[in-house]
Amino acid sequence: MGKLDVLYDKFKNEGVFDKVCDLLKKDEPTFGEMGAELKLQRDSLFDLIKVMRYSGYPIMEQLDLDTGDVTYYMGTLEPGNKYPIGYNPKSIAVMADTHIGDEISAIDELNEFYKIVISRGINTVIHCGDIINGVGVYPGQDDENSIKTIEEQCRYVAENYPRMPEGGATYFITGNHDLKQTKKDPENEDPGVLIVKYAEELGRDDLKYMGQNSVRVVFQNEFTIGVEHNLNFASPLDRAKTHNRFSAEEDLADMYAFGHKHLVAANEINGTLYLESGCFKKQRAKEFEIAGIHYDIGMGWIVNIDDGVSYELIQV
Repeated sequence: MGKLDVLYDKFKNEGVFDKVCDLLKKDEPTFGEMGAELKLQRDSLFDLIKVMRYSGYPIMEQLDLDTGDVTYYMGTLEPGNKYPIGYNPKSIAVMADTHIGDEISAIDELNEFYKIVISRGINTVIHCGDIINGVGVYPGQDDENSIKTIEEQCRYVAENYPRMPEGGATYFITGNHDLKQTKKDPENEDPGVLIVKYAEELGRDDLKYMGQNSVRVVFQNEFTIGVEHNLNFASPLDRAKTHNRFSAEEDLADMYAFGHKHLVAANEINGTLYLESGCFKKQRAKEFEIAGIHYDIGMGWIVNIDDGVSYELIQV
């Protein structure tokens, strides 16, 4: 496990997350006051705030212009930019983390998943990010890529990603692997934009880019889906609970679909469905050693949203 994963488990087991939440509910302390209250040294407090933010806790900070002090408070999670889809599907498919460009991306499983989806008459697929593997995400990653550049990975997607029948589409966001080089240098073009550009050059109109990291899908009948791909150290259940706890009630979507963890999970919190999608990339031994989990490979969801919400796990 990585350093922050270990710290997440440590802080959670010690009950520190709840102490921070209680503290920020009743007061807006400075960094020093937080450290004194929690009995944490400077570096440990920095680590704690970082881990909590990465785990979905909306810890905010503000500068007091009179004193120059930075104070902290607990905000609410933002709902994400709206992405309207102008029809009402009875069912959708939800999946994530195809990591195209990695030499062990599970292309056969991806194609089989789409065959099942299309055979069910479904014309809407929601992809929760990391459609490509990207480059330079971690040391040694580029040696593991069979497709070496961002442009080549995007072009491969445009040429080879499973096609939807006429009128159907895969709606996707970009995640941390997709966006590594864009975040590093904004002059680098967003891979989502490149994929659509290359697809259109080939006459494809079934790859629709919704945006980076987090969007709010809004169908014609106002049914909403929060689609997210954010770094998060929490378990799927803890992630869902934290998200539900710190989202303003009026901002909650009808359901949520998360990528990034390569795990499948379904949790209903206060009537809201939270789905974690599996992946379409095989797992290296070192990835198991670091994460301590087995990826759920070739797994995604079919979700009926026509009359209430029901869901079925698809494994290929």
